[in-house]
Amino acid sequence: MTVVRFVSEVNAILCFSLFLLTPIAELNDPGVGPELRQKAKTTQPAATNNSIFHGTINHSGIAFDLQLQYLDGASTELPRDGRAIRFRLGIHDSETGNALTGLHPTAWMNPNPMQAESGVPCKTMVQSFLRGSLLAKRPALDLNGYYVATLNETASITVVDPQFTVGRPRRIAHIALKGRGGDWTISSNQSRLYVSLPEADEVDLIDTASWEIVQRKRLSTPFRIALQPDEHYLWVSYRSGKEPSGVVALRADTLAEAARFETGSGPHDIAFSPDSRIAFVTSSGNGTIATIDIPRLVKIQELQTHGHPASVAFSPLAEVAYVTDTKLGNILVIRPNDQSSAPSAVIPAGLIPAEPGITKISFPGDGRFGLVLNPEKGLIQVVDTSRNQIVQTGDIDKSPTQIFFSEQLAYIMLQKSDLIEMLPLDQVGKPGAAVPIIDLPGGPSSGTGGPSSEERAAAISQVPGQNAVVIASRRDKTVYYYDEGMAAPMGVYANFGEGPRSLLVIDRSFKETSPGTYETVATPDHLNSTNYILPIVLDNPQMAECFQIPISAHSSSSATSTKQPDN
Repeated sequence: MTVVRFVSEVNAILCFSLFLLTPIAELNDPGVGPELRQKAKTTQPAATNNSIFHGTINHSGIAFDLQLQYLDGASTELPRDGRAIRFRLGIHDSETGNALTGLHPTAWMNPNPMQAESGVPCKTMVQSFLRGSLLAKRPALDLNGYYVATLNETASITVVDPQFTVGRPRRIAHIALKGRGGDWTISSNQSRLYVSLPEADEVDLIDTASWEIVQRKRLSTPFRIALQPDEHYLWVSYRSGKEPSGVVALRADTLAEAARFETGSGPHDIAFSPDSRIAFVTSSGNGTIATIDIPRLVKIQELQTHGHPASVAFSPLAEVAYVTDTKLGNILVIRPNDQSSAPSAVIPAGLIPAEPGITKISFPGDGRFGLVLNPEKGLIQVVDTSRNQIVQTGDIDKSPTQIFFSEQLAYIMLQKSDLIEMLPLDQVGKPGAAVPIIDLPGGPSSGTGGPSSEERAAAISQVPGQNAVVIASRRDKTVYYYDEGMAAPMGVYANFGEGPRSLLVIDRSFKETSPGTYETVATPDHLNSTNYILPIVLDNPQMAECFQIPISAHSSSSATSTKQPDN
């Protein structure tokens, strides 16, 4: 089943069509306010010997500087073997050199059918690409999309350009692992992907530009994996046979071990204060909660609960940590003690009665309300951090085990049902009100092979810039696209024979890496023409410019050109 997201695409085209019909004199009037102009001059990408292309466009007071380069540093012809290319775009005031920041460039790359610089007007090319999402023909390279990475039932990761709108998924990479992945996480800039491999006693670091494993760390039965907010350390739980288990702090860039803490038998969960000052580690097997001073890498306290602490999460609004206890059926509130001589000391600040069987606690948005799952009782409960009370309780049958948040909804995965439950977040936190649970029928089948309470890696992820999510279905070996507000998933692709247990969305649109410099990485299937056109569109200021990229299929030298804007 593949259903085109017709309404979303039509809205996008209408908006851009109005933009493209604007008289060219108005279109190219930058009208850039002072808020977009940095006082400090931008450092423009300089042409390098291994550039595939380096070109500039100056028009209406704005300069565009584009550079293409292979990630592997090769200076050869355009690739036909799927090598990754880095696209670096500098945008600045052509008179002052000040960087233009906070922009959102849209771009594509395609052979120029006329094989001439004046063959196809820039506006015509842009309009054809914007409308092309509803047609079969697509640009050779779309630099505005996203990839879906899945952690599979087998020992592998699959990376796919889903292309839901045209129903032609494209596999970007298939990464073989030494064992099944246990947990994974990604850096905030999405350049580094970390995976724990309990079966292989290893943690892997994957470069998402090349999709290659660049670092490996030997560690006995690693499982839970978490990046602290400043991303200096990666924290990984471990188990060493008959020895006490605990957590290891690894340097996020190299996976070098910085410190190791024995915290007692697991399973473990890990959370951090937003300032990366304190780590909280639960050890369910021996009923303890360890607090670690991160700057000094010293374990400060070990609180004994005499129960089974299962999950810990920090509310940035309340500035306290909440720990669920499966055995005792309560939620322990832990507050950092700023008055203590030891800056990382913590004190118990409250106990919220709940129900035995509670597992995961999570905080969407600003952290005012926490959602707690209880698979044993079939419940979801809402904690109001301003009161430290449970203010809502809803019934969810069939063992709710995972929860994920988009901007508008909470998605709840069930271990024993084919349904996914949804909860509107604007209905959360109303004391005594019913919890409005909505079924998502016709979605992925979790079945009896659905996620257990011990699994932490999410099977749902939000699509960048859209009120939509993608959902992994391990039993169907598929990935679904769900546009929020619709009655059923609106797109699907088969995951190349792999059952996805978890997924992540990797945004591949241009991102600002330094003031006025925007970058992305893409891997083309085939670039076999000698003349390419790369249109770039800005929404504010409204501009459309095209780079002509003449690169000989038989030349190993880089091409450098300067072009006047299309009129």
